[in-house]
Amino acid sequence: AAASMPAASRMHLTVATTEDDFVVAAKRRLQRVVEANMQLTETVMQAYAPHTGLLSSESDDSVDEFNRERHTLQDVSAEIAKYGRASEEVAKRSLPEVRLNMVLVNCEAVRTRLCSRADELAGRLRSHIGQQFLAKAGEICGRYHEIYLRLGISPACDREVVELEQFLHASAGMLQQLNAELNEGRKALRFLVEHSFALDDDQRRLVGETWAWPAKVKPKVEECGRALRAERDRVEDDLCERRSRFTEELDEYIVQAHAFEKLGAIERMEDNATALSSLAAKIQEAKDRGEKLNEEE
Repeated sequence: AAASMPAASRMHLTVATTEDDFVVAAKRRLQRVVEANMQLTETVMQAYAPHTGLLSSESDDSVDEFNRERHTLQDVSAEIAKYGRASEEVAKRSLPEVRLNMVLVNCEAVRTRLCSRADELAGRLRSHIGQQFLAKAGEICGRYHEIYLRLGISPACDREVVELEQFLHASAGMLQQLNAELNEGRKALRFLVEHSFALDDDQRRLVGETWAWPAKVKPKVEECGRALRAERDRVEDDLCERRSRFTEELDEYIVQAHAFEKLGAIERMEDNATALSSLAAKIQEAKDRGEKLNEEE
């Protein structure tokens, strides 16, 4: 390049070495600028250091341990809020791009990764509550369905009438317990809605069925109660009628027994003995039927 210049220009070129003072001074100034930029870059990097723990396996272990323990919804909300604050603080650490004298520091990937990780950990806490809620809803539906089917069975005998009446009485406590569990479920559902927990079509259908059961089972309880009262009245009327006939039968046996007191002809002794034995057998059979009537009553 120097050879192609005019002779007049070549006379003003200066040859410098790396040991010349002005070159050394220039290198020092450049070194200071580079070091300053590197220090600023390190400062930007260190701004995110307090949140790098989000990326560690310890964070996963902490969330798993929290989910294994029993906590109130307030405790879970507080734990989720902790990760929400971490995400907000990450976003405030710096601009997505920090422009220095010699360097452009792109922080977008770090910001995105840390915020995404915080959201992921918070999401696992929400999902745990969601899974518990859906499992409980399925269990409640199953118990309601069992009560509904049991109350709908028509008794085939007096024993089944008694068993169904006992179950109807016990179901009052069962339904009261289920209602209390539904109230707790409402709190969990409100929590999930407030935290934007997504439900698919089947899950929304399950939620609808769960809270529809109280209105569905109430008429079945009333219907079963009416049917049992009608059946009890029928059984009591039948028992009263049979007891009345039994009483008339006993009165006839008493009349027959008194009639034997007047029998004294020796020639009819054998016939009288046969008749007395027959009457005694009838009285014994009546005694057995009487005991059964008492058991029914």
